[in-house]
Amino acid sequence: MKEAMPTSGEQFKQAVERMKTSISSGDIAKQRKELVSNVFEAIREECERAGGRYVEDINELYRAVRGEQLVVRRENPERLVSALVTHEDLPVGCPEPQPGQDYPNCSIWRSEDGKAGLDTAFMEGREDLGGLVSVVGFEVGKDMKMGQVTGEQKGIDTAARQNVRRIDGVVHPEDVRFLIVRAPGQYFPAELLTAEEADRIEAAQTDPKRRGLPVFRGFLFNEPGSDLEAAAE
Repeated sequence: MKEAMPTSGEQFKQAVERMKTSISSGDIAKQRKELVSNVFEAIREECERAGGRYVEDINELYRAVRGEQLVVRRENPERLVSALVTHEDLPVGCPEPQPGQDYPNCSIWRSEDGKAGLDTAFMEGREDLGGLVSVVGFEVGKDMKMGQVTGEQKGIDTAARQNVRRIDGVVHPEDVRFLIVRAPGQYFPAELLTAEEADRIEAAQTDPKRRGLPVFRGFLFNEPGSDLEAAAE
């Protein structure tokens, strides 16, 4: 049975928790598909309720933020969407980082630079729901500190290190520019796939090396002329 859609940040987190705990036994693939489908649909409804614009073609999102330098980081979907729904700040890092805490927790990214920085954000962190991963893009606001990383950078290749940064502070709702969701194609809601995606995913099921082909969807926030942008001024 499909989970009833929540109406607040806390209710969203509770709904997702119920979805996760419903996976116990039986057909795991079927259960994961149900989890990813329900969570994505909940994310979509809540993001649109929070003023986000759903973007099916991820390249449209990249074009919309062209010319902007943004901070990107992998973020817990529950935590992020809950903050957007309630229009609350999202704490990131530590208010006063101590020695030894100088590790990268984000990347800087410009769409003109292609995947550099964005790929690093998707790879870092462990926050996901059944394979569903979210990356948030935002501006550095008045209550955010950002600096170069001087500490150890295990697992980050040389090319990516020029983009990684350390941020500490809070992300205000008006700072958020986008949310990108990546999900395994075989678990994504079939009715939301394009014909091309459906064909590619079906073909990939017979090839173990291509199984798990991802689907990307986006949500744009604080677009020029939007109600949220006007409210922040």
